[in-house]
Amino acid sequence: QNILVDTDISLPTGLAFDWLARKLYWTDAELSRIYVSEQDGSLTTAVFSLDDGGELTDIVVHPLKGLMYFGVRGVKSPYIAEGTLNGTFLRKVIEMKEDLIP
Repeated sequence: QNILVDTDISLPTGLAFDWLARKLYWTDAELSRIYVSEQDGSLTTAVFSLDDGGELTDIVVHPLKGLMYFGVRGVKSPYIAEGTLNGTFLRKVIEMKEDLIP
């Protein structure tokens, strides 16, 4: 069993693999960041930091379109966001109404 990444991780909550670029993407709920690394765990870098006080949850990637989708909870209205794989463009695509949150 090989551990690919073991530094600068607090509470990983989602993992996705870009099969075209051979990169790993993951969310860290406690640090509110999305990270990317090479398939072997090298060259780890944060591509996105959440600044609205929420927690990042699951993540999926669409390598053919160069996009990622991830969930955010712990805010007044949880949402799912879309962004480029390098984290430069982000937008909310689905937002829950506050009164629908259990």
